[in-house]
Parts: sequence; structure tokens; C-alpha cells
Amino acid sequence: MTTIGFAGCSFTYGDGLDYYEGSKETSRFSHLVASHFNAQSLNQSFRGGSHTQIIRWWESFFQNNTVDVFVFQFTMWMRSDSPVLPDTSHIDVMAKNEKTFVKWLTQHNLTIDEYMEQSKISDVLNVVNFLKAYETKFPIYILCWPNFILPYVKKHEWLTDRLIKLEYKGETYETISDLMDNPLKPKFGLMSEILSSIPRSTSITDSKNLIFNTGEIFQVIENSRPELTIATDYATFKKPRKDYHPSKLCHRVIADSIITRLTHDNIFKNK
Repeated sequence: MTTIGFAGCSFTYGDGLDYYEGSKETSRFSHLVASHFNAQSLNQSFRGGSHTQIIRWWESFFQNNTVDVFVFQFTMWMRSDSPVLPDTSHIDVMAKNEKTFVKWLTQHNLTIDEYMEQSKISDVLNVVNFLKAYETKFPIYILCWPNFILPYVKKHEWLTDRLIKLEYKGETYETISDLMDNPLKPKFGLMSEILSSIPRSTSITDSKNLIFNTGEIFQVIENSRPELTIATDYATFKKPRKDYHPSKLCHRVIADSIITRLTHDNIFKNK
């Protein structure tokens, strides 16, 4: 049976969909796409997952297995492993290993913002190198969640050609963040400002939550497409949960956009 592989973080995993009727497994876009093509979905995604984690799992899988189509979703660069400490994410290094981090920056004559710039470039390049290793084995497509990583993705024509654009109500969006109208806006500008706002007693897990999940670092804004975010989906819930993942409708929109692209490219014409 035809298999479509889906790799990503909580956006591909389907976080928050269990708030709706039905199950996460049958509501997330991976299942909707596979069902349309009478295929099976292999959704191996990670809640809070990094590109490092995603690549590690799929490289192991591809040693002895394959898929017919592969869809890779870009996530937050800060979750990936940092060169400062082995097996430690950028955010963990910056938030909880300040002395080590500052020493490393000094040794490499970098500012924190130069470090961020280099890390974004390197993170996207790691994904490119991973995906290109399989380009002759199966068709590859990408989705991009954070809009601030898109410029780094578009530096690579190979990625740009495979980027699935998202269509909703006659408009086209290049990232899931833009599709959802980015309901979270950072209160701070530079990463140094973000880090300085986190109490030193905060645990690594809580630091991640502060940066990625709460209004401590982000402020909620009014968006023009509230039905696409769980936390503002008043079309479905009288009192929505405080969850800023894609709504059930948003997963349907993403699925339809993937189906449109795969159909246009005649991916399954011989199957």
C-alpha cells in the first residue's frame, strides 16, 4: 500500500485536536491527505520536536524502510542542538547555561544575535542536506510553520521548489503561521531581551514554555482568521482552550493544500 511519510513537531502531530469531536489521529492533516489518496499515513512527529530530533529518527527509519512521498514540516530553530554543548538545544544553552554560553560566544568572537543568525542558517542547511540524501528515492515536499524561518528556507531553491503553499478563501500563504494570522506576537525584540525576562530560578522545561507557549513572552493579538487557531476558535467552542495550535479546520485547510499540490504534480498517477 502507498505510504506517505509526515515529519514535524506538534503542528504535524496534531496537538490540541483531541478537544474536538473525533480523534487526533483522524483529524490531523496527515490522515486527511492519506485518506484522499487511499494511502496510509506514517506520521512520526514530536511534540516540541526539533529538526535535530526529527532528522535523527527518520534517518534511522530510512536505513531499512522507505515511503512513497515525504512531507517535512519546518519548526523552531531554537529547539535544535547547539554547538555550545552536546545534545543540548539552543534555548537550553542560552536560558540555563549562561556562563558556558557567554564564554563560548567570547571564544568565537560572536554576539548573541550573530550566533542566532548563524544558527538559523546552519539549522536549515542541516534539513536540506538530510532531505537531499533521499531526493532520488521518493518525492519530497516541505511545509513551513514559523514565518521568521521562511527567508532562510527560501535561500535554497531546492527547498523553495518543494514548498507547499497554503490556500484559504482565495488567498495564498507560504507558512502555517501566516495562514493562522500569527496570533502570537513577541513582546521583546532581541533574544537577549527575551532571556533577560526569564527568572534565573526557572527550570529548563518552564523556560521553553515561557518562550513558546505562554503570554509571558508572547502577547495574543486579534487575528483575521480566528477559526484557524484553537485558542480563538469561537466558531466551535463557547470557551476555547488556551492552545495556540492549528484548529481542526486549519488541519483541513493544510490537507487540502497538500492534496492540491500532489495532484498537480501527478504524484500518484501510476499508483
